[in-house]
Amino acid sequence: MANPRQKDQAWIPKLFKKKVCTTFIEQPSEAGGSSLCQCGNVRSKHISVATEDAFGAAIVSKWVSAQHTTERPTDAYGEVEFVGTGRRPSKFIRLSDASNPAAAYGLVTHHWKIPHPNLVVSVVGGEGEVRVRAWLKDVLRKGLVKAAQTTGAWIMTGGLQAGVGKYVGEAVRDHTTASTNSSTHVVAMGIAPWGMVENHHCLVNPKGSFPARYIRTGPASPFCPLDANHSAFFLVDDGTTGKAGGEASFRARLENYIAQQKVGAGGLRSIEIPVLVLLICGDSSMFKRISEALHSSIPCLLLSGSGGAADCLAELLEETLPGESLKTKALEKMRGKFPDNELAELAEEAERIGARRELVTIYSDQEGLEDFETILLKALVKACRKKSEAACYLDELRLAVAWNRVDIASTELFCGDIVWEVGQLGSDEAARRIERMKKA
Repeated sequence: MANPRQKDQAWIPKLFKKKVCTTFIEQPSEAGGSSLCQCGNVRSKHISVATEDAFGAAIVSKWVSAQHTTERPTDAYGEVEFVGTGRRPSKFIRLSDASNPAAAYGLVTHHWKIPHPNLVVSVVGGEGEVRVRAWLKDVLRKGLVKAAQTTGAWIMTGGLQAGVGKYVGEAVRDHTTASTNSSTHVVAMGIAPWGMVENHHCLVNPKGSFPARYIRTGPASPFCPLDANHSAFFLVDDGTTGKAGGEASFRARLENYIAQQKVGAGGLRSIEIPVLVLLICGDSSMFKRISEALHSSIPCLLLSGSGGAADCLAELLEETLPGESLKTKALEKMRGKFPDNELAELAEEAERIGARRELVTIYSDQEGLEDFETILLKALVKACRKKSEAACYLDELRLAVAWNRVDIASTELFCGDIVWEVGQLGSDEAARRIERMKKA
């Protein structure tokens, strides 16, 4: 007999899909090695149609997800219980990398009942086994997670027990344990590639799991377990197994979609939800990731001192002036740190980043652990600086009011450079609050 909760969620597989490889294209391997498809799966794991068209596969040399997969109803969704952790179950769904971000956002806010965010901080970079220094752990625990709690933010990570996602998860756990307010809940959202999740078979149930029991075992490289300190997971399926990066395009589209949504804050008129990309360390793929975010008008915060791409970009921006080309200097700095065959392309991305440098804020390990919500809000305000009209700062002003940050409103928004009119400030109550800020 069907569980009532399974019956209630029967619509989910009709809307959300998984991906299945339809063309077995053999991966070059050493003699005697097992026959693997370029999707990462062995021949026996493929549906019959994928292995029957030997002629079709023979004339194709490169496997491409969009061409060599088909979508089927998702078979993994519901709640996941992390056995032995004592934590409440988290929400999860396996979904195609081509999924509509509007449907995914609606699933979170309407069906999973997770409140709309007042801010989204998307933490990228350092997804492997990176060493994180003590100051960076403090930034995450005492800065990022605390700011997320006080501002009603979502923190997005890779959602796995590795690299930055693991350390954000630990920061959420430590902050929750130390918090005296049991009603506060930090929303950490993991967006991970389905094919990289260790033990993902225990999440599979076409009728939904309420909950699925997730037991950690010793992970076999390259697979990695989910991090139990996340509230919700999008497990993004591009049809591959054991290959990183399949979630990147969906994650970027979800960020862009959220940045266009409006949410009420502090009784003021609705504002567009601010989205900020936070880069910690990072490999060569992060240059394109940051460039694309900036050209979608999403501001970025670089944690200088964390290593990798974050340090390289921070140095390039600090050592050049607006309008100055970054290419030559980028090639010099990147040599020996990133693959030689990628340098020319990375230098181009660095140039594109330099063209939108007004959207970039650099936070250094040399700076004190300033109230991190101040850093976040200043980064969002700075993103408006390209224009001087007061209208461009309205959302940031409303955010400052909603967060009750008189200090930032005074120093960043009422510094004499912007002419404010009461009619721009929303309701009478909002205008009175802002007038008090101006006088503070």
